[in-house]
Amino acid sequence: MLERKDLEMISEIIERVVEPLKTDVGELKTDVRELKTDVRELQTDVEELKTDVRELKTDVGELQTDVEELKTDVRELQTDVEELKTDVRELQTDVEELKTDV
Repeated sequence: MLERKDLEMISEIIERVVEPLKTDVGELKTDVRELKTDVRELQTDVEELKTDVRELKTDVGELQTDVEELKTDVRELQTDVEELKTDVRELQTDVEELKTDV
């Protein structure tokens, strides 16, 4: 049977082995707490990014609509300018005919 002295020695040996493990576990707990905090911050950042992306998508959609409207307006202006050119040519022809007649 083990004597008290033997048990104390075994206890000391176990304590020497266990103490560093306790320290390591304590450090791990601290690291895990820090990681949890970081993850919460990342989740908040991701939610903000998602919101920003949704807003950007809306803005891009509005810009696309505006560009399409501008393209339509430019086409109409081009048509109007062509019609004006035609009218001016006809007026020039009419003026030339009037000059000839006069």
